[in-house]
Amino acid sequence: MLVGKFVRSCAAAAGVMIAACAAQAGDLYSGNGCNYGGCGYKDEPVYIPPPPPLWQGFYLGGFAGVAWSSVETSGDIIILTNSGVVPLSTLNSNGFYGGGQLGYNFQFGRFVYGFEVDLAGLDNGTNVSFTNPSLARLLQINSSGGFYGDITTRAGILFGNAFVYGKGGWAFFTGDVRLSDGVFSLDSNSFSGWTAGVGVEYMVAPDWTVKVEYQYIDLSNDSGNLGSTISTNTLKIGFNWFLHSVPLPLY
Repeated sequence: MLVGKFVRSCAAAAGVMIAACAAQAGDLYSGNGCNYGGCGYKDEPVYIPPPPPLWQGFYLGGFAGVAWSSVETSGDIIILTNSGVVPLSTLNSNGFYGGGQLGYNFQFGRFVYGFEVDLAGLDNGTNVSFTNPSLARLLQINSSGGFYGDITTRAGILFGNAFVYGKGGWAFFTGDVRLSDGVFSLDSNSFSGWTAGVGVEYMVAPDWTVKVEYQYIDLSNDSGNLGSTISTNTLKIGFNWFLHSVPLPLY
């Protein structure tokens, strides 16, 4: 009797083990070259690594920073002083610089290039006064801030999530430089010229980047009669939002 119960218990246990093994084997892949137990679970999660940062496409963003400007008038403008004839002094100023940008990138592996348009407010207003002893009048030179814009190309290399680039192109400025003694005046406005700079942009999310950029601006062409030249150094921080979505990794 005891022997019969023992045999039936062992048979039942063996049946449970066989059923469990069969169920487990159903979840396994099998095929030529696979050992007993299959080549892996059919429902085993497979990790697909995320794609590299995608820089190609349209983007827009904003920036803010500081600007250091020098305003020079043409060499034939002079001031009469007690000590003789001297050239007109250069005006130096600094102020706020901020606005927005939009552009488009092309990406080929680690190489990225594209086009960018900036539009900003540039505060480089300043003034200086001199006394003209021959006419007993006060001579004033004023420069005012205005709107700044540029159209540039950018190109650079990706280092992980960082984009190191250079840029350059055409620039314009709507500020004003005026020389006046209360009777006559000379004026320069609507400047244009060129710009160049370098920067680092870092992708913090699939659609968002932050950047730091240095830019030099040379504005030597104006529509007035004073013949002024404005040169400006700028340093800014900014962000960009890309108008695309990057596929999420699958688990």
